[in-house]
Amino acid sequence: MLTRFEVFRASRGVKMAELVAESGYHRSHVFRIRHATTEPSRDAIAAMVSAMRRLTLEDVHAEILFELSIEESGPWRRDFSNQLAREVAAYRRERRWTATILRDLMKQPRASWLTALARTSDGISEAVSRAAALEGRRLLNANPAAAEALFELAGTVADMASSIAPAEYRSFLSGRARLERANALRQLGAFETALELLSDAEERFAGVAMCTHELGRAWFARGSILFKMNGLDDAERWLRLAANIFAATADQRRLALVRVVEANVRFERGDWVGARDLWVTTIPTLEAARDRHTLGSTWLNLGWCHLELGEPDAATQWLDRARATFTKLSSRTDLARTRWASALVEARYSRGTVGVESLRGAESELEQLGMLTEAGMVDLDIAEILLLHGGRSKEVITICRRLVTGFTRAGAQKELMKTFAYLREAVETGDATPELVQSIRREVKRAMRERSYAFDAAALRLQ
Repeated sequence: MLTRFEVFRASRGVKMAELVAESGYHRSHVFRIRHATTEPSRDAIAAMVSAMRRLTLEDVHAEILFELSIEESGPWRRDFSNQLAREVAAYRRERRWTATILRDLMKQPRASWLTALARTSDGISEAVSRAAALEGRRLLNANPAAAEALFELAGTVADMASSIAPAEYRSFLSGRARLERANALRQLGAFETALELLSDAEERFAGVAMCTHELGRAWFARGSILFKMNGLDDAERWLRLAANIFAATADQRRLALVRVVEANVRFERGDWVGARDLWVTTIPTLEAARDRHTLGSTWLNLGWCHLELGEPDAATQWLDRARATFTKLSSRTDLARTRWASALVEARYSRGTVGVESLRGAESELEQLGMLTEAGMVDLDIAEILLLHGGRSKEVITICRRLVTGFTRAGAQKELMKTFAYLREAVETGDATPELVQSIRREVKRAMRERSYAFDAAALRLQ
Protein backbone atom coordinates (compact mmCIF):
# COMPACT_ATOMS: atom_id res chain seq x y z
CA MET A 1 0.00 0.00 0.00
CA LEU A 2 1.28 3.47 -0.93
CA THR A 3 0.74 5.37 2.31
CA ARG A 4 0.98 9.08 2.85
CA PHE A 5 3.90 8.45 5.20
CA GLU A 6 5.82 6.43 2.59
CA VAL A 7 5.23 8.96 -0.18
CA PHE A 8 6.56 11.75 2.04
CA ARG A 9 9.60 9.71 3.08
CA ALA A 10 10.51 8.65 -0.45
CA SER A 11 9.97 12.08 -2.01
CA ARG A 12 12.28 13.71 0.58
CA GLY A 13 14.97 11.08 0.13
CA VAL A 14 14.90 10.06 3.79
CA LYS A 15 16.74 6.75 4.15
CA MET A 16 15.33 3.97 6.27
CA ALA A 17 18.47 3.89 8.46
CA GLU A 18 18.18 7.64 9.11
CA LEU A 19 14.53 7.33 10.10
CA VAL A 20 15.22 4.39 12.41
CA ALA A 21 18.09 6.21 14.13
CA GLU A 22 16.20 9.49 14.49
CA SER A 23 12.89 8.01 15.67
CA GLY A 24 14.37 5.46 18.07
CA TYR A 25 12.00 2.73 16.82
CA HIS A 26 13.10 -0.70 15.62
CA ARG A 27 13.58 -1.16 11.88
CA SER A 28 10.78 -3.74 11.57
CA HIS A 29 8.33 -1.48 13.43
CA VAL A 30 9.12 1.46 11.13
CA PHE A 31 8.69 -0.81 8.10
CA ARG A 32 5.20 -1.85 9.24
CA ILE A 33 4.21 1.79 9.82
CA ARG A 34 5.51 2.77 6.37
CA HIS A 35 3.37 0.12 4.67
CA ALA A 36 0.30 0.35 6.95
CA THR A 37 0.53 -3.24 8.18
CA THR A 38 0.24 -1.98 11.74
CA GLU A 39 -1.58 0.91 13.37
CA PRO A 40 0.92 3.36 14.92
CA SER A 41 0.35 4.31 18.52
CA ARG A 42 0.04 7.92 19.61
CA ASP A 43 3.66 7.83 20.80
CA ALA A 44 4.82 6.33 17.50
CA ILE A 45 3.02 9.05 15.51
CA ALA A 46 4.64 11.74 17.66
CA ALA A 47 8.08 10.14 17.26
CA MET A 48 7.74 9.87 13.47
CA VAL A 49 6.57 13.47 13.13
CA SER A 50 9.47 14.75 15.25
CA ALA A 51 11.98 12.59 13.37
CA MET A 52 10.76 13.74 9.96
CA ARG A 53 10.83 17.37 11.07
CA ARG A 54 14.46 17.04 12.14
CA LEU A 55 15.49 15.12 9.01
CA THR A 56 13.72 17.36 6.45
CA LEU A 57 13.63 20.67 8.39
CA GLU A 58 10.03 21.09 7.21
CA ASP A 59 7.11 22.10 9.39
CA VAL A 60 5.86 18.52 9.64
CA HIS A 61 2.64 17.70 11.50
CA ALA A 62 0.76 14.46 12.06
CA GLU A 63 -1.81 15.05 9.31
CA ILE A 64 0.98 15.39 6.74
CA LEU A 65 2.19 11.84 7.44
CA PHE A 66 -0.94 10.01 8.64
CA GLU A 67 -4.65 9.81 7.86
CA LEU A 68 -6.19 10.80 11.16
CA SER A 69 -9.90 10.36 10.38
CA ILE A 70 -11.96 7.75 8.52
CA GLU A 71 -12.98 10.33 5.91
CA GLU A 72 -9.37 10.74 4.84
CA SER A 73 -8.80 7.10 3.96
CA GLY A 74 -10.39 4.25 2.08
CA PRO A 75 -11.26 3.48 -1.55
CA TRP A 76 -13.69 6.43 -1.80
CA ARG A 77 -10.71 8.77 -1.86
CA ARG A 78 -10.19 8.47 -5.63
CA ASP A 79 -8.30 11.73 -5.76
CA PHE A 80 -5.76 10.54 -3.17
CA SER A 81 -3.07 9.41 -5.62
CA ASN A 82 -3.47 12.54 -7.72
CA GLN A 83 -3.14 14.76 -4.66
CA LEU A 84 0.02 12.98 -3.55
CA ALA A 85 1.47 13.19 -7.04
CA ARG A 86 0.86 16.94 -7.13
CA GLU A 87 2.49 17.42 -3.73
CA VAL A 88 5.55 15.38 -4.73
CA ALA A 89 5.89 17.20 -8.05
CA ALA A 90 5.72 20.58 -6.28
CA TYR A 91 8.38 19.53 -3.80
CA ARG A 92 10.70 18.30 -6.55
CA ARG A 93 10.32 21.57 -8.46
CA GLU A 94 11.27 23.41 -5.28
CA ARG A 95 14.35 21.25 -4.77
CA ARG A 96 15.53 21.75 -8.36
CA TRP A 97 15.02 25.49 -8.08
CA THR A 98 16.84 25.86 -4.75
CA ALA A 99 19.67 23.56 -5.90
CA THR A 100 20.25 25.84 -8.88
CA ILE A 101 20.27 28.92 -6.64
CA LEU A 102 22.78 27.41 -4.21
CA ARG A 103 25.01 26.16 -7.01
CA ASP A 104 25.16 29.66 -8.50
CA LEU A 105 25.76 31.27 -5.10
CA MET A 106 28.65 28.99 -4.22
CA LYS A 107 30.50 30.10 -7.34
CA GLN A 108 30.60 33.63 -5.88
CA PRO A 109 32.46 35.04 -2.85
CA ARG A 110 30.65 34.32 0.41
CA ALA A 111 30.30 38.03 1.20
CA SER A 112 28.11 38.55 -1.87
CA TRP A 113 25.68 35.68 -1.27
CA LEU A 114 22.91 37.67 0.42
CA THR A 115 23.06 40.48 -2.12
CA ALA A 116 22.83 37.99 -4.99
CA LEU A 117 20.04 36.11 -3.26
CA ALA A 118 18.00 39.29 -2.71
CA ARG A 119 18.03 39.87 -6.48
CA THR A 120 16.57 36.41 -7.07
CA SER A 121 12.81 35.96 -7.27
CA ASP A 122 11.66 34.59 -3.89
CA GLY A 123 15.29 34.02 -2.92
CA ILE A 124 14.73 35.14 0.66
CA SER A 125 12.39 32.29 1.55
CA GLU A 126 11.82 29.28 3.75
CA ALA A 127 12.69 26.96 0.85
CA VAL A 128 16.13 28.51 0.35
CA SER A 129 16.87 28.53 4.08
CA ARG A 130 15.93 24.88 4.36
CA ALA A 131 17.88 23.89 1.23
CA ALA A 132 21.02 25.69 2.44
CA ALA A 133 20.85 23.91 5.80
CA LEU A 134 20.30 20.49 4.19
CA GLU A 135 23.23 21.04 1.82
CA GLY A 136 25.37 22.17 4.74
CA ARG A 137 24.46 19.00 6.61
CA ARG A 138 25.51 16.92 3.58
CA LEU A 139 28.90 18.66 3.41
CA LEU A 140 29.57 18.81 7.15
CA ASN A 141 32.03 15.93 7.51
CA ALA A 142 33.77 16.30 4.15
CA ASN A 143 34.02 20.11 4.07
CA PRO A 144 33.08 21.77 7.39
CA ALA A 145 34.18 25.22 6.19
CA ALA A 146 31.71 25.16 3.28
CA ALA A 147 29.03 23.72 5.56
CA GLU A 148 29.56 26.53 8.08
CA ALA A 149 29.02 29.14 5.36
CA LEU A 150 25.79 27.46 4.22
CA PHE A 151 24.46 27.21 7.79
CA GLU A 152 25.12 30.93 8.27
CA LEU A 153 23.17 31.65 5.08
CA ALA A 154 20.32 29.38 6.23
CA GLY A 155 20.00 31.18 9.57
CA THR A 156 20.14 34.67 8.07
CA VAL A 157 17.54 33.84 5.41
CA ALA A 158 15.25 32.28 8.03
CA ASP A 159 15.41 35.53 10.02
CA MET A 160 14.73 37.68 6.94
CA ALA A 161 11.97 35.67 5.24
CA SER A 162 8.70 37.31 6.27
CA SER A 163 6.64 34.44 4.84
CA ILE A 164 7.84 31.87 7.39
CA ALA A 165 5.01 30.99 9.76
CA PRO A 166 4.10 30.08 12.42
CA ALA A 167 6.55 31.75 14.78
CA GLU A 168 7.41 28.41 16.39
CA TYR A 169 8.59 27.03 13.06
CA ARG A 170 10.71 30.12 12.43
CA SER A 171 12.35 29.54 15.83
CA PHE A 172 13.00 25.93 14.85
CA LEU A 173 14.45 26.76 11.43
CA SER A 174 16.66 29.69 12.44
CA GLY A 175 17.76 28.13 15.73
CA ARG A 176 18.56 24.82 14.07
CA ALA A 177 20.76 26.59 11.48
CA ARG A 178 22.75 28.20 14.31
CA LEU A 179 23.07 24.88 16.12
CA GLU A 180 24.38 23.21 12.96
CA ARG A 181 26.75 26.10 12.31
CA ALA A 182 28.11 25.76 15.85
CA ASN A 183 28.79 22.08 15.18
CA ALA A 184 30.69 23.00 12.00
CA LEU A 185 32.74 25.60 13.89
CA ARG A 186 33.48 22.98 16.56
CA GLN A 187 35.02 20.79 13.85
CA LEU A 188 37.05 23.78 12.69
CA GLY A 189 38.29 24.46 16.24
CA ALA A 190 36.52 27.84 16.60
CA PHE A 191 35.12 26.99 20.02
CA GLU A 192 34.41 30.49 21.36
CA THR A 193 32.42 31.50 18.27
CA ALA A 194 30.54 28.21 18.43
CA LEU A 195 29.52 28.88 22.05
CA GLU A 196 28.19 32.32 21.09
CA LEU A 197 26.06 30.77 18.36
CA LEU A 198 24.74 28.17 20.77
CA SER A 199 23.61 30.94 23.13
CA ASP A 200 21.69 32.49 20.22
CA ALA A 201 20.15 29.12 19.30
CA GLU A 202 19.19 28.35 22.91
CA GLU A 203 17.41 31.71 23.17
CA ARG A 204 15.32 30.84 20.10
CA PHE A 205 14.52 27.32 21.33
CA ALA A 206 13.62 28.27 24.91
CA GLY A 207 9.90 27.98 25.66
CA VAL A 208 9.00 26.58 22.22
CA ALA A 209 7.47 23.11 22.56
CA MET A 210 8.49 21.87 19.12
CA CYS A 211 12.11 22.92 19.90
CA THR A 212 12.48 20.99 23.17
CA HIS A 213 14.61 18.31 21.56
CA GLU A 214 16.69 20.95 19.74
CA LEU A 215 17.38 22.64 23.08
CA GLY A 216 18.75 19.35 24.38
CA ARG A 217 20.97 19.08 21.31
CA ALA A 218 22.27 22.61 21.87
CA TRP A 219 23.12 21.79 25.48
CA PHE A 220 24.85 18.60 24.33
CA ALA A 221 26.90 20.58 21.80
CA ARG A 222 27.83 23.10 24.50
CA GLY A 223 28.94 20.34 26.86
CA SER A 224 31.01 18.71 24.10
CA ILE A 225 32.74 21.99 23.25
CA LEU A 226 33.46 22.80 26.90
CA PHE A 227 35.01 19.34 27.21
CA LYS A 228 37.27 20.16 24.25
CA MET A 229 38.23 23.41 26.02
CA ASN A 230 39.07 21.51 29.22
CA GLY A 231 36.16 23.02 31.15
CA LEU A 232 35.34 19.62 32.57
CA ASP A 233 33.07 20.70 35.44
CA ASP A 234 30.99 23.00 33.21
CA ALA A 235 30.90 20.32 30.52
CA GLU A 236 29.42 17.80 32.94
CA ARG A 237 26.73 20.26 34.03
CA TRP A 238 25.52 20.91 30.46
CA LEU A 239 25.74 17.23 29.57
CA ARG A 240 23.48 16.38 32.51
CA LEU A 241 20.91 18.92 31.30
CA ALA A 242 21.03 17.44 27.81
CA ALA A 243 20.64 13.94 29.23
CA ASN A 244 17.45 15.02 31.02
CA ILE A 245 15.94 16.24 27.72
CA PHE A 246 16.87 13.10 25.80
CA ALA A 247 15.56 10.87 28.58
CA ALA A 248 12.28 12.79 28.65
CA THR A 249 11.90 12.52 24.86
CA ALA A 250 12.91 8.82 24.87
CA ASP A 251 15.89 9.48 22.59
CA GLN A 252 18.05 6.59 23.77
CA ARG A 253 20.61 7.02 21.01
CA ARG A 254 21.47 10.61 21.90
CA LEU A 255 21.36 9.73 25.58
CA ALA A 256 24.08 7.19 24.79
CA LEU A 257 26.04 9.92 22.96
CA VAL A 258 25.90 12.05 26.11
CA ARG A 259 27.24 9.12 28.13
CA VAL A 260 30.11 8.74 25.65
CA VAL A 261 31.20 12.34 26.24
CA GLU A 262 30.72 11.98 30.01
CA ALA A 263 33.10 9.01 29.81
CA ASN A 264 35.52 11.22 27.87
CA VAL A 265 35.46 13.63 30.82
CA ARG A 266 36.31 10.79 33.22
CA PHE A 267 39.16 9.71 30.94
CA GLU A 268 40.65 13.22 30.91
CA ARG A 269 40.54 13.22 34.72
CA GLY A 270 42.53 10.00 34.79
CA ASP A 271 39.57 7.88 35.91
CA TRP A 272 40.25 5.20 33.33
CA VAL A 273 38.21 2.49 35.03
CA GLY A 274 35.20 4.79 35.36
CA ALA A 275 35.53 5.86 31.72
CA ARG A 276 35.82 2.25 30.57
CA ASP A 277 32.73 1.15 32.51
CA LEU A 278 30.62 4.04 31.21
CA TRP A 279 31.70 3.54 27.58
CA VAL A 280 30.79 -0.15 27.81
CA THR A 281 27.23 0.69 28.95
CA THR A 282 26.60 2.66 25.72
CA ILE A 283 27.47 -0.18 23.34
CA PRO A 284 24.09 -2.06 23.34
CA THR A 285 22.16 1.15 22.56
CA LEU A 286 24.57 2.18 19.80
CA GLU A 287 24.42 -1.32 18.30
CA ALA A 288 20.61 -1.29 18.36
CA ALA A 289 20.61 2.12 16.67
CA ARG A 290 23.17 0.89 14.12
CA ASP A 291 25.26 3.98 14.82
CA ARG A 292 28.41 2.44 13.39
CA HIS A 293 30.57 5.55 13.48
CA THR A 294 29.94 6.26 17.17
CA LEU A 295 30.44 2.56 17.89
CA GLY A 296 33.80 2.66 16.14
CA SER A 297 34.78 5.77 18.08
CA THR A 298 33.73 4.14 21.37
CA TRP A 299 35.78 1.04 20.59
CA LEU A 300 38.74 3.28 19.77
CA ASN A 301 38.26 5.08 23.10
CA LEU A 302 38.19 1.73 24.92
CA GLY A 303 41.44 0.79 23.18
CA TRP A 304 43.10 3.96 24.45
CA CYS A 305 41.62 3.32 27.90
CA HIS A 306 43.07 -0.20 28.19
CA LEU A 307 46.36 1.16 26.85
CA GLU A 308 46.49 3.56 29.81
CA LEU A 309 45.50 0.73 32.17
CA GLY A 310 48.47 -1.32 30.95
CA GLU A 311 46.28 -4.01 29.36
CA PRO A 312 47.67 -4.40 25.81
CA ASP A 313 45.68 -7.53 24.88
CA ALA A 314 42.34 -5.91 25.72
CA ALA A 315 43.44 -2.70 23.98
CA THR A 316 44.29 -4.63 20.81
CA GLN A 317 40.91 -6.39 20.76
CA TRP A 318 39.00 -3.09 20.91
CA LEU A 319 41.29 -1.41 18.37
CA ASP A 320 40.83 -4.28 15.92
CA ARG A 321 37.06 -3.80 16.12
CA ALA A 322 37.43 -0.06 15.59
CA ARG A 323 39.73 -0.59 12.60
CA ALA A 324 37.27 -3.00 10.94
CA THR A 325 34.40 -0.54 11.42
CA PHE A 326 36.27 2.49 10.10
CA THR A 327 37.51 0.46 7.13
CA LYS A 328 33.90 -0.36 6.17
CA LEU A 329 32.96 3.31 6.62
CA SER A 330 36.00 4.46 4.57
CA SER A 331 36.77 6.95 7.35
CA ARG A 332 40.42 7.81 6.69
CA THR A 333 40.89 10.15 9.64
CA ASP A 334 39.48 7.65 12.14
CA LEU A 335 41.55 4.86 10.60
CA ALA A 336 44.68 6.97 11.03
CA ARG A 337 43.87 7.57 14.70
CA THR A 338 43.26 3.84 15.21
CA ARG A 339 46.58 2.91 13.59
CA TRP A 340 48.27 5.43 15.87
CA ALA A 341 46.84 3.73 18.97
CA SER A 342 47.76 0.25 17.67
CA ALA A 343 51.32 1.38 16.93
CA LEU A 344 51.62 2.75 20.47
CA VAL A 345 50.46 -0.59 21.93
CA GLU A 346 53.12 -2.31 19.84
CA ALA A 347 55.84 0.17 20.83
CA ARG A 348 55.10 0.07 24.56
CA TYR A 349 54.30 -3.57 25.15
CA SER A 350 55.59 -5.65 22.27
CA ARG A 351 58.46 -4.74 19.98
CA GLY A 352 59.90 -1.33 20.79
CA THR A 353 61.97 -0.81 17.64
CA VAL A 354 59.32 -2.13 15.27
CA GLY A 355 56.71 -0.18 17.21
CA VAL A 356 58.63 3.05 16.67
CA GLU A 357 58.59 2.37 12.93
CA SER A 358 54.82 1.84 13.12
CA LEU A 359 54.50 5.15 14.98
CA ARG A 360 56.51 6.88 12.26
CA GLY A 361 54.09 5.48 9.70
CA ALA A 362 51.13 6.75 11.73
CA GLU A 363 52.77 10.19 12.07
CA SER A 364 53.29 10.39 8.30
CA GLU A 365 49.69 9.35 7.59
CA LEU A 366 48.24 11.92 10.00
CA GLU A 367 50.40 14.66 8.50
CA GLN A 368 49.28 13.77 4.97
CA LEU A 369 45.67 14.06 6.11
CA GLY A 370 46.36 17.55 7.50
CA MET A 371 45.93 16.39 11.11
CA LEU A 372 49.01 18.28 12.26
CA THR A 373 48.24 18.37 15.99
CA GLU A 374 47.75 14.61 16.11
CA ALA A 375 50.94 14.10 14.08
CA GLY A 376 52.82 16.18 16.66
CA MET A 377 51.42 14.06 19.50
CA VAL A 378 52.71 10.94 17.73
CA ASP A 379 56.16 12.57 17.57
CA LEU A 380 56.02 12.98 21.35
CA ASP A 381 55.12 9.28 21.66
CA ILE A 382 58.16 8.39 19.55
CA ALA A 383 60.39 10.57 21.74
CA GLU A 384 59.02 8.89 24.87
CA ILE A 385 59.65 5.38 23.49
CA LEU A 386 63.18 6.28 22.37
CA LEU A 387 64.03 7.63 25.81
CA LEU A 388 62.43 4.60 27.44
CA HIS A 389 64.74 2.28 25.49
CA GLY A 390 67.99 4.05 26.27
CA GLY A 391 67.56 7.16 24.20
CA ARG A 392 68.79 8.33 20.84
CA SER A 393 69.50 11.97 21.62
CA LYS A 394 70.13 13.09 18.05
CA GLU A 395 66.83 11.63 16.88
CA VAL A 396 64.92 13.19 19.80
CA ILE A 397 66.48 16.58 18.97
CA THR A 398 65.30 16.15 15.38
CA ILE A 399 61.84 15.41 16.72
CA CYS A 400 61.93 18.64 18.78
CA ARG A 401 62.67 20.63 15.63
CA ARG A 402 59.84 18.87 13.81
CA LEU A 403 57.46 19.63 16.69
CA VAL A 404 58.12 23.36 16.35
CA THR A 405 57.48 23.25 12.61
CA GLY A 406 54.38 21.06 12.85
CA PHE A 407 52.64 22.93 15.66
CA THR A 408 53.41 26.27 14.04
CA ARG A 409 51.69 25.05 10.87
CA ALA A 410 48.79 23.85 13.03
CA GLY A 411 48.35 27.40 14.36
CA ALA A 412 49.58 26.77 17.91
CA GLN A 413 50.56 29.80 19.99
CA LYS A 414 54.23 30.73 20.25
CA GLU A 415 54.28 30.17 24.01
CA LEU A 416 53.93 26.45 23.37
CA MET A 417 57.22 26.41 21.46
CA LYS A 418 59.04 27.08 24.73
CA THR A 419 58.06 23.60 25.93
CA PHE A 420 59.77 22.00 22.93
CA ALA A 421 62.88 24.14 23.49
CA TYR A 422 62.87 23.01 27.13
CA LEU A 423 62.68 19.36 26.02
CA ARG A 424 65.53 19.82 23.56
CA GLU A 425 67.70 21.42 26.24
CA ALA A 426 66.97 18.51 28.58
CA VAL A 427 68.00 16.05 25.85
CA GLU A 428 71.25 17.91 25.19
CA THR A 429 72.15 17.92 28.91
CA GLY A 430 71.15 14.28 29.41
CA ASP A 431 68.26 15.16 31.74
CA ALA A 432 65.40 14.07 29.45
CA THR A 433 63.21 11.21 30.67
CA PRO A 434 60.02 9.51 29.46
CA GLU A 435 58.24 11.20 32.37
CA LEU A 436 59.35 14.61 31.08
CA VAL A 437 57.85 13.82 27.67
CA GLN A 438 54.57 12.88 29.39
CA SER A 439 54.60 16.28 31.14
CA ILE A 440 55.27 18.01 27.80
CA ARG A 441 52.29 16.16 26.32
CA ARG A 442 50.06 17.53 29.10
CA GLU A 443 51.40 21.03 28.41
CA VAL A 444 50.51 20.68 24.73
CA LYS A 445 46.93 19.76 25.61
CA ARG A 446 46.70 22.75 27.95
CA ALA A 447 48.11 25.14 25.37
CA MET A 448 45.71 23.94 22.67
CA ARG A 449 42.74 24.55 24.98
CA GLU A 450 43.70 27.69 26.90
CA ARG A 451 44.13 31.01 25.13
CA SER A 452 46.04 32.45 28.09
CA TYR A 453 48.51 29.56 28.28
CA ALA A 454 51.97 30.53 29.56
CA PHE A 455 54.93 28.19 29.81
CA ASP A 456 56.22 27.73 33.37
CA ALA A 457 59.46 25.72 33.55
CA ALA A 458 59.40 25.59 37.37
CA ALA A 459 55.89 24.11 37.40
CA LEU A 460 56.89 21.63 34.71
CA ARG A 461 59.81 20.38 36.82
CA LEU A 462 57.42 19.70 39.71
CA GLN A 463 55.13 17.48 37.66
